[in-house]
Amino acid sequence: SLQSNQKSPFRENDDLILTCTAQGSPLVTFTWLKNGFLLNISKSIRKISVHQKSIDENGEFASTLRINSTRKQDGGFYTCQVFDWGLELCKTIKIEVLEPPEVRLEPPSATLLRGSSIRIKCLATQKNQLEEKLGYSWTRNHALFHSDPEFEMWEDLYPDGSILTIKNIHKSTIYSCSISNSLASVSTSIHINVMDLESMSICPEDTSYGIKWLVTSSGPPVLNDCPMSYNGRAQRFCEQRDYNKSVWLNPDFSDCIHHELSGVSFEFEELTNGLQKTNASTLLRLCLDYGLHHYDHFLPGEGGYLLDLLQNIYEYSQLMDDNDEKEIACEITLKIIDTILLNETSLNKPS
Repeated sequence: SLQSNQKSPFRENDDLILTCTAQGSPLVTFTWLKNGFLLNISKSIRKISVHQKSIDENGEFASTLRINSTRKQDGGFYTCQVFDWGLELCKTIKIEVLEPPEVRLEPPSATLLRGSSIRIKCLATQKNQLEEKLGYSWTRNHALFHSDPEFEMWEDLYPDGSILTIKNIHKSTIYSCSISNSLASVSTSIHINVMDLESMSICPEDTSYGIKWLVTSSGPPVLNDCPMSYNGRAQRFCEQRDYNKSVWLNPDFSDCIHHELSGVSFEFEELTNGLQKTNASTLLRLCLDYGLHHYDHFLPGEGGYLLDLLQNIYEYSQLMDDNDEKEIACEITLKIIDTILLNETSLNKPS
């Protein structure tokens, strides 16, 4: 039999304990798999343990898999394989791990003329796993305020979401939206920059790297969705150079992650959890392939994430792999660094 310490779904940071019991000889062995791939706890950098013991004198044995502080990635199909005298038995259980909601504001930032109005949408970015109603709340400059149809009013959207309407705004303000469920409460903020054309210089509307940057004035960075094939937010500053002149700085895409690298990052996290689906040198080769195919059109700052991912994979290899694999990892790592440096803007911050 195969049982968990509690009924799925689990919540993030719960401990997961799976117990597999079988009747057999003293030579019985247990093997654990996740999604069909071997779980090797010696390759994990997290607190994951497996213990096997004899339960009674009648030949009943048990193997226990324990994962402390579960994460979303710990969800999946877990299989216990039992081998004894050439016979194999398998039992599989599905485990789901719930995660807190993520918040998205539309637009992510805004610059308005004094006296203008704006509508801000607050949305949860992933499916409501608990199938419970999410709670939405708004704050102004980190303090609660009353909904007033004349100035600031919010209302719920169907099936989920909230919209805040702000009228006749006169001062630059930070509005925050919080989303809560039984798992957690999370929030994100939008900075509304109010400008007066008569008293300040502006940066005109501009298109750069396929993104339209609307008219703004100097102040907090303007946020925008990353280009297609990327997740995250890009940001760009409008900088005042003298009394009556402001200029756009180069956009910063250091928080934009390409889908290909997101996939590599996910596979690496699975590897650090002990899943023997791939190895460090294979993931480094994927990073190298990405660099070779993209280096000549890297977005400004994009190489930062690739470099961080490269460092994490390389350090894992040096910790876990044999000498031959370490040498391969070192060689590939140097090639990736050389590739990143072929593009002079790949690591640049705006200037």
